[in-house]
Amino acid sequence: MEKKSTVSIVLIIFLIVVIVYKIPSKIDKNYKGYILYCDDSNINKKITIHLKGKLSKKVLSDNYFEGQIIVNDIKMNVKSALPGNLKMRLKGLKTKLKRRAYTVGGIDIDNGTVKTTGVVHFSRDLRKIWGYSQEMREKYKDTDIIFVAPAENKLEAINKIEELNDIK
Repeated sequence: MEKKSTVSIVLIIFLIVVIVYKIPSKIDKNYKGYILYCDDSNINKKITIHLKGKLSKKVLSDNYFEGQIIVNDIKMNVKSALPGNLKMRLKGLKTKLKRRAYTVGGIDIDNGTVKTTGVVHFSRDLRKIWGYSQEMREKYKDTDIIFVAPAENKLEAINKIEELNDIK
């Protein structure tokens, strides 16, 4: 009888953990950042970045984020790629255990055509964010710009990018 009750208790605890784990976390964070030009352009600028959305934790595949990133006045809808078949889910689970950052793609769907509008990475602890937006590149007429946060100036932004390149 004791064995059945122990198994029942373990099963109930496991179900509670799975249910709580699957509840999406609401993300709403603001960052002070910097637009960094990869060439030696003189146009460098402080910015604010707002990350908001939902982070869904998955047990058997990579976590999933869907939301919006606002860089100053430029809004970009973003979402993680969905894992496909079982092989892709297992690959996502394997890399999930090693990964220290999330990657999301900006998407725009126009008449059934999906267009990538940017790529953004943020650390698992949500303290660091970096990426690019096509709209931002068009606005500043430069294809070699990225945003990074937290950063107050060009030197901090460069150092942060070097640090973040080791995070993925």
